[in-house]
Amino acid sequence: MRKHRLLSFSVAAGLAFSGLAVQPASAVAAPAVVTASKWRPAPAKSVTFRTEGVVAAVDAGAATLTVTVPAAGGATAQVSLAVAATAAVTVDGVAATTAEVPVGARIKVTGTGISGTRTATRLVVTTTWSFRQDGTVAAVDADAATLTVAAANGAESAIPVAEEAVVLVDGVAATLAEVPVGARIKVTGTVTNSVGSATRLVVTTTWSFRQDGMIAAVDADAATVTVTHLARTGLAQTTIPVADGAVVTLNRTVSTPAALPAGAQVQVTGTVTNGVASAKKIIATTVVKRRR
Repeated sequence: MRKHRLLSFSVAAGLAFSGLAVQPASAVAAPAVVTASKWRPAPAKSVTFRTEGVVAAVDAGAATLTVTVPAAGGATAQVSLAVAATAAVTVDGVAATTAEVPVGARIKVTGTGISGTRTATRLVVTTTWSFRQDGTVAAVDADAATLTVAAANGAESAIPVAEEAVVLVDGVAATLAEVPVGARIKVTGTVTNSVGSATRLVVTTTWSFRQDGMIAAVDADAATVTVTHLARTGLAQTTIPVADGAVVTLNRTVSTPAALPAGAQVQVTGTVTNGVASAKKIIATTVVKRRR
């Protein structure tokens, strides 16, 4: 019986047998030595900022200032700022302190921001400025010396009227008590720390109008015509009183309001007195000429 020899290899011999070179221990490179890094985080970057708005609050002891600023959609937001001890402060062009900055004043703030913290270094404050408000007279309180004006978008503003204010109604000097509700008005005056004071009121009680559209309805008994027309939000209907003696034509022929058919194209002109319209002329057309 044959005896089988058990062959064994050292690791070095096995690698040599496989064809891989073996380096002597002295030739093997020593592991790299890793030294402590000298990396340091970059210092926070300083950014210059500017904010404009109205002073909402001042805390001179804490050296802070809160400003109401415009926001999206016509809204407002409040921003709180630290005020540097060396900040330059002027109120109406005169050097002042943070404690002398009045709430309600307009303000322009410049400063620096670091890591989300903003510090004001310059405050330019204006306490008085002029204003103008156009609209329609919504209310008059002569005893309280106030006037409420409705803007084109429907927003109403109550405005104090100065005792010495100039009031003109259709070009004639008048008093605040003589200003009629519904009239058109242009108000000018001054604002001091966000409180307005009207110094001039120019009032117009009568103006002309024109309304184009389509006849939706006619009420001969009430002497009104309702017109469908385009408005900012789409189609709208306006009911217009018809004056006695108004000139009415249908297809270029003299007619009456009662004879006007619904659906006819119409052009209505007339006057508005203190917000109340009165049609003086109505031109209606049922026949539309086709272009060749």
